[in-house]
Amino acid sequence: MVTDKPILVGGKAVPKSTPQGRWDADIRERYQAFAHSPELRRLKKQGLAIFGRRRMFTSEEWWEESRGPTWTTKEFQDFDRECQRVGDRFGLNRTAITMSCLIKGYDHQRSPYPLAIGAKIRVVTESNDGEFIHWLVCLAKFVYLSVQWSTSKLNFPQPQVVQKNGSQTTPVLFIPFVTRPDKDLFPDRLPPRASAFLMQAEFPPNYPPDAAAELGRRAMRFERELARRLGYQVPKRMRTSPLAAKASSLGLKQQRLPRRGIYDLMDKTYGELETSQEKTARNRIKSQRNRVRRRFQGRGSQT
Repeated sequence: MVTDKPILVGGKAVPKSTPQGRWDADIRERYQAFAHSPELRRLKKQGLAIFGRRRMFTSEEWWEESRGPTWTTKEFQDFDRECQRVGDRFGLNRTAITMSCLIKGYDHQRSPYPLAIGAKIRVVTESNDGEFIHWLVCLAKFVYLSVQWSTSKLNFPQPQVVQKNGSQTTPVLFIPFVTRPDKDLFPDRLPPRASAFLMQAEFPPNYPPDAAAELGRRAMRFERELARRLGYQVPKRMRTSPLAAKASSLGLKQQRLPRRGIYDLMDKTYGELETSQEKTARNRIKSQRNRVRRRFQGRGSQT
């Protein structure tokens, strides 16, 4: 179990590392292993030769060169694939490998590109309704921005909406400035919640198990909030009813009980009763039938 209680080392209290902290430390160690390997020197020499340089780029020079024609040459494409191969060996992002080889003073901590691919959260839908997908994308963005999902203990990545067609998934692209569709999403346009969308989490190798468990819990909270914003009825918690198992004995297959049917159920359930107890038993069976029927109707509701 992960706690925030400090541990004692040499009589001094040392805060226990968080799952996110352990993952970040593992990435930094992998980067240090690459930075002290012969691969860095080899790729650095190969990359600079493609640009006809002996010195590494400054950040400003790299920005200018990134719009030049060299990027489209076969030599650079081969170099890029080699960076990808080396990055896969060390578990690092290809972009971090490339910049480390070509940019002087490259600081991965200030770079907008992550050192390694972390966990991913996806909202997967099989719907082909463009209006529903538009709302799904916009509300997924709104829910992510309106709640502080990430903390110092765990980085919660922004979920990406993807459309699934058979075994193929395609990211849903949209204009970031469009925050709300022109048309409201009415309940009759909502697909059944069970098939509207699902959450999908992907974890890289060596990802801390406790971090994966916490990320899964937050992903499900995200799913509930997104469903609620879309207009679905979301119960506060999952509760089963022991009465549901008694549906057959309560005669729920019959919409209306035959004459004296309530008495037959009462005899099967309670056996012989005194006259003073019959009214209470009869009302109890009626109440149970109504409660189970309403619960089953809610289960069959689309929203």
